[in-house]
Amino acid sequence: MIEVVPGSEQREAIPDSEKDNGEGHISRTATMKVTQVLWSNPEAEPAPQSFEVELPGWWWDKNGEREFAWKGQPRYEEGHKYIALLVKEDGAWNTTLNAMPYDNDTVGTGELGGAIAKMSTSQGPLAEEAHGKNAAAVKELLSEADRAR
Repeated sequence: MIEVVPGSEQREAIPDSEKDNGEGHISRTATMKVTQVLWSNPEAEPAPQSFEVELPGWWWDKNGEREFAWKGQPRYEEGHKYIALLVKEDGAWNTTLNAMPYDNDTVGTGELGGAIAKMSTSQGPLAEEAHGKNAAAVKELLSEADRAR
């Protein structure tokens, strides 16, 4: 499980190349804190306690700025919890897009796309089985899947 470390979010500057286009994405970075590991490949490097990550930020154009998020995916907002797959690529830790909101200790409840929403169970088999359950239930689902391999 992960959450944004309070106060760690930083807004990036608009790249000059996008200023010339008159529109573009403004990135943001933050520190993610790993609060609990539900499953890990025994051969994998242990998850870090925290890591820096680039997150969806804002889209800007002649009409102004608006929050940017991929449809049905979290923006990773401060004050919310998520169950996410962590990956390490090129020496840096990151999350995948398919994270599950986990506010109020309930899978599927929390921030998605920059708003409080209920997660769709169509995000895949794990999301469907875990929906409405707690972290202990997700941990058991992951352990069962590992044993079935």
